[in-house]
Amino acid sequence: MTEGRLAAQIANALRREREGQQLTQRALADLAGVSQGTLANLEKGHRVPSLALVERVLAALDRQLAVTVEPLDAHLAAHLKHWRPVHCRNESRSCGWTACSPRSATCRTC
Repeated sequence: MTEGRLAAQIANALRREREGQQLTQRALADLAGVSQGTLANLEKGHRVPSLALVERVLAALDRQLAVTVEPLDAHLAAHLKHWRPVHCRNESRSCGWTACSPRSATCRTC
């Protein structure tokens, strides 16, 4: 899952729960101890929020965060099948960094 999709899913879940309890953004923000602007930004889903913030807002809704594992989306599987695991080979810096790369044999950190 891309960060954009994750942010959108979190935003939709928070909005759905808030609206299901017939709360305004301001009311939920007050319950969660955050600003209405922070809650509005969360519900826009432009970036992945911190887990602490999501848990704080969900707790104000008497809800908790649950994580599930499911099969990889087809579009991501097709994209990732062209990548291969790569280990850092820059001997001057033994960073131990591991990543996936389509062509490179060294990490981008080094």
